[in-house]
Amino acid sequence: MSSERERRTDKARGQVYAAMIEHSRATGSAMPSFETKDVMASLDDEASHINSELNGLDMDERKLLDELCGIFTRRQKNDDAAKAKEIFRAREIIEQLEMNVNFPALPYGETFLNMAIRHSFDMVTLLIEKGADVNQESQIGSETALDNLLECEDCNGLSGEMKKMKELLLAKGAKTQEERLMAAVEEIRGSY
Repeated sequence: MSSERERRTDKARGQVYAAMIEHSRATGSAMPSFETKDVMASLDDEASHINSELNGLDMDERKLLDELCGIFTRRQKNDDAAKAKEIFRAREIIEQLEMNVNFPALPYGETFLNMAIRHSFDMVTLLIEKGADVNQESQIGSETALDNLLECEDCNGLSGEMKKMKELLLAKGAKTQEERLMAAVEEIRGSY
């Protein structure tokens, strides 16, 4: 059974599609194609961009990036001391590499911020401090950290730490998927 939030998001997706049809009719232009080959070409372009960015790293820098990715992708420990060490190390690596924390280096197009909600409030805070875009979507599912928190909230409720993450993300301008879709509707309708 889908939640009220999921129903509103699905409705917003429909409104984006309707706005695209309106735009197509008003401007006489063709509807954008969303065929599988277009999606695959887009993913290939992104992979090429990522590879070119990675080619600029020397071996030591690649090892640091791999270490950072490991912090975010391995099963998280419940030990506060271990988490604190990982946060400290993540900060060191980000600063040493002068890294853009929005760079899509994680598997499956996940963002560092999306993965940080599984770690700790302090890791989320670190990434925001280092310039994480609170509305950056994962490349495959188009979810943001806020979307993932809202999904957790719908399923199991949020822990106290996750509630603090949600409040922080909202305070920093995070938008729900429904809000981002409705902004797209307004943008499409405003373009003709």
